[in-house]
Order: sequence, then C-alpha cells, then structure tokens
Amino acid sequence: MEKKNKTESPLTTTTTEDYFSSIYDKNQLRKFTTFQKIFGVIDVNDYKENLKQWKQFLFSIIVAILGAYIGSMFGIINESHEINGYAHIRKLDPNFRLVDGLYLVSNLNMPWLPGAFLAHILTIVLLRVIVFCGPYSMRATMLRRTFVFMGILYVSRGLCLLSTTLPRADTNYPEPHYDLNDSIFYNGILVTLQIKRNAADMCFSGHTMITVLYMLMYFEYSKQCPILTLPTRMYTNVWINTLWTFFLTVYVSIGVIICFICTRFHYSLDCFVAFVFTYFLYQWYHFKIRETMFAKNPNYFISFLQWFEQHAEDLQLERKKMRELQEIVEKYQYLQQLRIQSLVRNSPKSWNHFNHKMDTIV
Repeated sequence: MEKKNKTESPLTTTTTEDYFSSIYDKNQLRKFTTFQKIFGVIDVNDYKENLKQWKQFLFSIIVAILGAYIGSMFGIINESHEINGYAHIRKLDPNFRLVDGLYLVSNLNMPWLPGAFLAHILTIVLLRVIVFCGPYSMRATMLRRTFVFMGILYVSRGLCLLSTTLPRADTNYPEPHYDLNDSIFYNGILVTLQIKRNAADMCFSGHTMITVLYMLMYFEYSKQCPILTLPTRMYTNVWINTLWTFFLTVYVSIGVIICFICTRFHYSLDCFVAFVFTYFLYQWYHFKIRETMFAKNPNYFISFLQWFEQHAEDLQLERKKMRELQEIVEKYQYLQQLRIQSLVRNSPKSWNHFNHKMDTIV
C-alpha cells in the first residue's frame, strides 16, 4: 500500500517563511531580502501606504499635544492645592509624606534611576517595533494609536490629580520648579515641554503609565511585525513565549517597584492606579476596534473609530480573513438552498410529483 503524504502543519515547519505563509502571501515572503526581513521594506510603495493615513496621524498628534497640555494645567492646579492644603503640616514636619506599605528598603538616594529605567524600556520597545520591525511593519498605525493613548491618559491623569491631592512623596522638592503666580497657560506650556516639572503630581504615576503602555505595545505588535530571520520556535513554541512574556512582566513590575517606589519618587498607589487605567484602556480600545470593524448603522463614536482605523494594517488582514470566511458561509448557504430545493422537488408531496402521477393515471 502506498503511504499517504502528510501535510506539514505550520507549527512543525522549519523556516519562519513557511510558518507565516499561512498568514501572508507565500510568494511575497520569498521576495524579501535579508535586510527587509529584519528592518522592513523601505521604498516608495511603503511610503505611499503610510501617507494614506496622514489625516489620522495628524489627528493623533493633535490629541497627544492637547492631552499633555490639559493634563499639565490640571497638574499645576493640583500643585497649588497641595501647597495650600499641606502647608500647616509642613510647618510642623518638613519631611511629611504618607506612609507607604511598599517602602521595603530605605530611601534609595538615586533620583536618576526612574528616568533611566523609563528611557531604556522606551529604547528597547521602539527599536523592536520601529527599527527592527520586519517586512510587515506597523509604524504609522502603532505611533498614531500611541499618541491617542497618551493624550487620553494625560487628561485622565490630570483629572485624577484634581480629584485627589496627595502630599508629594519626594520632600527634596517642597516647591514647584515654576512660579505659581505666572499664568497657568504659560506654566502649562513649560511643563508640557518638560522645561519645568510638577513636584506634587501623585495619585497617577506618569512614569508607570508610559512604561506599561510601551510594554503592552511590545506584546501586541511584536508578533504582528515578525522578524523573518528569527527561528520559527520564537513564534510557535509555547514555553518560549510564556517564559519570555513572564520575564518581561516581572522585570517591568520589579523595575517599577525599585525605581518609582523605593526611591520615594511615587507612592505604590500612584503606580497601581496608572497600571490599571492604562491596561484597561489599551485592552478596551483594541477590543472595540475589532468589534466595530463591520458594524452597520454605526453611531458617531463607532463611525469615528472606523474612520480612524480604516488604514490599520492589522485590521486590513482581519478584514481579508473575514471576507474569505463570509464567502465560504455564503457558498455553504447557497448549496444548502440547492439541496433543500432538490429534496422538495423529489418529495412525494411536491407539486411536480403530483403532476407526474396525474400524467401517469391519464
């Protein structure tokens, strides 16, 4: 007996191109050079594709700038509330601050550590999804989504500061870096440009917010923008993916604790609120844009989401899969109708069968 040829599943293939051929065009995968498999396609066509979403990209930049500016003005108002609200306590205790249960060690005298931790996380993530992005890069889509998230998060952060004014955790800065007697609009510009900074912006850690946001970006887009020169097991092996994700999660969590809490740069509450808000906003948005992708008779908000994400590379691939699935369902329904019609015509109770019996009798 002849042995049947077993088709190799994508999970057991030896090359990354074969694995991703089930998702992308196999002929196109073979045309990529080694440089393009690592750094992406940089040509006129790629530039034109990104240029299609220039309106969405411009809108996201405006949202980010306005959100940062509004959040900075809210932080300035919170600064004056903090100074006036806790002035009488600081007269008695200049080092007054809340007791934090996660002050596990003595105050680490390294004020540069939070900024350094945040900078190296941003560098790693941006290098992965912007520079080493593979041929199916999502630079424009990823950046404009990030700008929108940051604009919304900065406004939300400002609202949290207005709702709850906590005493500053770092008592080395008893006064803000700017003059509160100046215009709030002018000070807002200085804080937005990071020329000056707030010292009492507790309750919502901006450092934790940005760190968590960029790590979620890495988890979301690193597999959608594969580097085709990497071994296939980096994408298919469950243990490697689980351990790598677990390591990054623990690393970021420990880094946040060490940098933002143990250095007395923030309270643990600030980091917790920032993590929860950033995580749920990120997950809700990605769920919503997929849910409303084919929505009919949408309201204004859903129509805006459809306009904002109409050129998104990841959604275009999902739209293609959905159209193929819809075609299969329509063909199946059509064949089912033909089958039912055939059964009805040949049924003893059908009109054609009755006419045939009458002709036989006559």
